[in-house]
Amino acid sequence: MSRLLKNMSRRNEQSWLFQLRLLLWRSFVTAIREFQVIFVQLLQTVVLGLMTGLVFLQINEGNSYLRVQNFGGAFTMILLSVSYTTVYPIVQVLPVESTVLIRDRDNRMYPTWLFYASKFIAELPMNIFFSILFSLITYFLVGLRPEFGAFFLYFSTVFATAIVCKGIAFFISALAFTDPMLGVSLVIPLVVPTMMFSGLFINPNKIPNFLVWMDAVSQFKYEWENFMVNEFQNRSLGSCEGAVTRCFETGDEVLDSLGLVSGTSRINRNMGILVALFISYTVAGLLVLMSRLRFLKR
Repeated sequence: MSRLLKNMSRRNEQSWLFQLRLLLWRSFVTAIREFQVIFVQLLQTVVLGLMTGLVFLQINEGNSYLRVQNFGGAFTMILLSVSYTTVYPIVQVLPVESTVLIRDRDNRMYPTWLFYASKFIAELPMNIFFSILFSLITYFLVGLRPEFGAFFLYFSTVFATAIVCKGIAFFISALAFTDPMLGVSLVIPLVVPTMMFSGLFINPNKIPNFLVWMDAVSQFKYEWENFMVNEFQNRSLGSCEGAVTRCFETGDEVLDSLGLVSGTSRINRNMGILVALFISYTVAGLLVLMSRLRFLKR
């Protein structure tokens, strides 16, 4: 490690790619030393995946109206599980390493944005692994659409959820910076509002006009829509003959009743918005981190 720090100190003699490689290696060594954190994340992913899958076990059977309600609840629970298992391990990353970052900044070892980027990249393989694991557990237990294309879109949405939440978590981590407990305290007031105004719990038309913008920036809205469209578009749900309660014969009827738009273009639009939200949160987190470091320097 001392050799690594010595190499990084010769900043002007090295390219940013070389500095990034050293920072990634340091992040990897840190992760190995704190293996219990990865183990807890693995345990959370498996337990929440199994709980969600068992509670909503094979809900693709029975009355179509009840199936729609069950799928809506299952997708909401899936989003909550992915979000919180992603956010909480990350919000303390920058506060825990604040002393190291301040020291390295004072020694001009590397630019702040490179440290920030290395943290994102170092976490990426685990994000992919946990997204695949959670998708495999929940998809088949819940009994979602038995098609490879549908599974891939489901996984892509789970991964997009994790990535957006990762951006939010780093933004919160930058706000807290030198106080690990502050980061944990900020999760609820910053994440829950995006959930409340996503349309999952209240009709968007009932949201006050001055809060309508919250609906547009809620990642849950786009993720939940992707799940529903992926499950119900172009799908037959059976005959409604003799039904005594509300019934749907096709998945497109379900989407129409919810005000959702089917089609590949809609899914691509939602994915594009999620990418934009991820970039926005990430850049905002970097700007906050740089401003915090500048303030501490004074």
